[in-house]
Amino acid sequence: MFFFFIYKDCTILLNFIKNTLERLNLKFHKTFFNLLFNILNTNLKYLFFLFNCKGIKISINGKIGASGSAKTKNISLKLNKNSTNNKNLKLDYQKTLIKTKSGVFGVKLFLCY
Repeated sequence: MFFFFIYKDCTILLNFIKNTLERLNLKFHKTFFNLLFNILNTNLKYLFFLFNCKGIKISINGKIGASGSAKTKNISLKLNKNSTNNKNLKLDYQKTLIKTKSGVFGVKLFLCY
């Protein structure tokens, strides 16, 4: 999972999230996001300095952990600097749709370096 820091490519982390959520049961979507955010926030923070990455932002929209006609939810994680207006930062942006049994998630990933 930390290879996206080395290559500075968002598709590696995005494919990991997509493949995991498509195989995961509906009940465990929230716990997966909490676990992913905790790993990125605590354990991988030193990789920002090691591989000269400035920040990361993950935004998830859709029916998270719900089925039927539930409302859509928005979850986002921001670590370190991740400004889209700053001209000095390079930005890698990817988005994808994840199809599950309950509906569709939209995942956006920004990597600033």
